[in-house]
Amino acid sequence: MFTNVLFLCLVLLSVNLAPQASQTISLAPGFALALGGALYILFLLLIVAQNLLLRKIVSSERLAIFANLELILFFLLYHGVLAAQTSYEAPFVGYSSQGLVSLISLILYFAALFLFHFTTHQDPHVRKAPHYSDEGYAWLHIRFLAPFAGPFLLFAFAFDLFHWTSPLAFGPGSQVYAAVTAVILSLVGLSLIILLFPWFLNKAWGCFPLRKGPLFERLERLCDRTAFTHAGLMTWPILRHSLNAAILGVTGRFRYVMFTPRLIENLTEQEVEAVLAHEIGHSRHHHLLLYPCILMGMVIAVGLYALYFAPPLEEYLSLRVMLHEDSIWSLMAPIFTYLPYALIVFLYFRYVFGPFSRRFERQADLFIFEANVPPDALIRALDKIGIFTGYTHHKPSWHHYGINERIDCLQRARLSPTLIASYHKNLKNLFFSYIAIALAALMWLIAPFMEGMPGVQPLVQSMGMGTLDLTEKITAATTKQLREELAKKWYDELHLIGDENKILPALEEAFLPFGASTIAGAAEFYAAQYLYKAEQYEASAQMMTLAWQTLNYNSASPGTQKNFDIVTKALLKKMQGHLAKQLQEAEAKGKNAPKSQAPQTEAILELLI
Repeated sequence: MFTNVLFLCLVLLSVNLAPQASQTISLAPGFALALGGALYILFLLLIVAQNLLLRKIVSSERLAIFANLELILFFLLYHGVLAAQTSYEAPFVGYSSQGLVSLISLILYFAALFLFHFTTHQDPHVRKAPHYSDEGYAWLHIRFLAPFAGPFLLFAFAFDLFHWTSPLAFGPGSQVYAAVTAVILSLVGLSLIILLFPWFLNKAWGCFPLRKGPLFERLERLCDRTAFTHAGLMTWPILRHSLNAAILGVTGRFRYVMFTPRLIENLTEQEVEAVLAHEIGHSRHHHLLLYPCILMGMVIAVGLYALYFAPPLEEYLSLRVMLHEDSIWSLMAPIFTYLPYALIVFLYFRYVFGPFSRRFERQADLFIFEANVPPDALIRALDKIGIFTGYTHHKPSWHHYGINERIDCLQRARLSPTLIASYHKNLKNLFFSYIAIALAALMWLIAPFMEGMPGVQPLVQSMGMGTLDLTEKITAATTKQLREELAKKWYDELHLIGDENKILPALEEAFLPFGASTIAGAAEFYAAQYLYKAEQYEASAQMMTLAWQTLNYNSASPGTQKNFDIVTKALLKKMQGHLAKQLQEAEAKGKNAPKSQAPQTEAILELLI
């Protein structure tokens, strides 16, 4: 269950990077979409072939990992290399929509997962739920996982709303603004999820109240004894084939405890009561509030990388693609862009969220002593779960301790009750240490936006925070050689007129400003301005002519259009002859050209002269 959600997070991450991606292979939008569709079918065939050929020798869990990794690769190629999403953005909204891209991408992802589970369940040797048809089994998995994508879609459309309506969303600081907006939306969204998401999951999963009878009455007595309020003790039919239970919700009005039918059928009433005591332990120790706090650390870690360390890498990759067009870099750039984010998410889940999750599970186990339920009942329940899942007592888990480890802990606590208080104290100290580190990291994340605030700036400066100068220096240093090579390439291929010793430094500097390597025509526009400042007017006119030919003027933002006009007028005052005529012709042609079918570029290219 946790692994499926982790892979969904990694897929959503690849989708989340899509609007930032630029096409690395020059293709017509319609052809890119058709090629993306063909690529999707190819990946579906690969997943089906894997299942048919390997399902008897490779576990379904391992095949699921293969399928998810392949789908992540597909989305990186689909969005990052082909930019196929631009084909359906333009007709609907006319500009980049993270919500629309996310919605269509999730439809493709869940359709592929449906096909994976359908073909996996066809083999009677690995069939986990024989009472379900192949279609029913596949649909069961989609119904379980799909609701977790709901909050992401809401975030995506909310981000669109902020992005389209705020003047801060465009221009040189837009990437910084995007990172801060993502953090703010995450904080607001997490608050709503904590309150309302349990009710939504309960409905989406088709849960229904536990049947009244001796078991129900016994469980209600335990709730009364422990002062535990809830909105319902529910049967969890969507995971019918597993022995599992879960608690959702932090407030009694929206708190549900769910038991799978198989768990109720195979455990005694006392053992089910012990399982409920474990779930109540999660509530008593506020784990459902602490989990979001732990996850916010991952958001902060991703935000720090996006703010301080991603720009140098992305700039380096973009310049590589510009220098080596139609090379392997066109395919590898989206993958290299995605990998650091994926690595942060994976490592965080594995080495931060995982250890906390294991400790929370152990703390919930130990609540059995406080609830006055015989610990032997929980030990027997864990033992049965291990038996019914294929004698998995020794199987390790990154989010739970192994069954034998949990049983050993209960037996030690029964012999030495002082261990319980010691465990609670150590976990409390660990959590507060995490909070201290997370708050310090959050300060680093928001520091660049606090520099101008009265009374805050001295504190920020004294702590050495609040500047992106380091990022800019790293970008300049790591891309220097590439910018030199690109400048030389442009000088030779475009036959620029003027002093080479002045032209090359100006061209090299033109690749540094915002959007130079990602927005069509931006580098040429900046080069024209730097050359103008270097008094290389002929070369400046050549580059401005090329900028008019490259950028779609009527699809650009009003700010960019205004700046194009300013630079062109300034050059025409300095120029005469055929270069001036070529510039005037390019300007007239650019202003009369139809709008591009690709989503509109709202970013404002800077005016430097």
